[in-house]
Amino acid sequence: HHQFKNISQDLGKLLDKATLAGLWAPIICLENKHKAHEYYPGLINDSPDFLQKYGITHVFTTTIYGENENFERNFPGAMNKAHLLALYHVWRTQVLLYQIHPLPSPKKGGIYEAELFTQKGNIPRYDKDASQKLAVFSPSKKSHFVIQIPTQKSYLPGKYMITYRIRTKEIYNKKDRWARLDVISAERRHLFGYKELYPSDINKDSYKNFYLKVTIPRTQKLKIRVYSTGSASFWVDWVKIEKMN
Repeated sequence: HHQFKNISQDLGKLLDKATLAGLWAPIICLENKHKAHEYYPGLINDSPDFLQKYGITHVFTTTIYGENENFERNFPGAMNKAHLLALYHVWRTQVLLYQIHPLPSPKKGGIYEAELFTQKGNIPRYDKDASQKLAVFSPSKKSHFVIQIPTQKSYLPGKYMITYRIRTKEIYNKKDRWARLDVISAERRHLFGYKELYPSDINKDSYKNFYLKVTIPRTQKLKIRVYSTGSASFWVDWVKIEKMN
């Protein structure tokens, strides 16, 4: 499967001497030099000290058949502290990549990493120029949402600047818009603002920040989205929301 190959090669570049756990871990280590150990309660490596015994550094778990819930239930201490690195869509399931012993990182207020909000049909890929070395790659095809970010907190009424960090790969339709950036209310789907991107807006093969100003009339959570028309392939690195004075 080409997705497994791409993910496996990317993890070879992204991680340093990792040991991965999960039912798909052996497959995901075929194209790199990382170690892999399967785990499933009552069947494979069913031991309370499984993570320590094998020196697990990362968990690569599907959400099908409750595999991710098994890790959360049986290793609550490690999983509560674990850092989610990426959300993939493979076959008919979502796959979560966690780092088990994350180093403390400075809090980046208002920044949402795109690879944690991947929509179906897109894939987090290794990118040395991306902030966490991962960005969501959106292939050119039919129109689709690339990312949809439900904000973790509610935002007070006022004016906000949304910044989208995007890099284009190829534009196939030289005239029409290739993406739409927008912000809606999380509950009522009310549109607060949008920006259409055209071929004249791009810096080919280098990241560019796109800005969208919105006014929020009442305290609420938001949903920040990137939509592809299908006429270009591009990467989304992160989205940032900041209060304007």
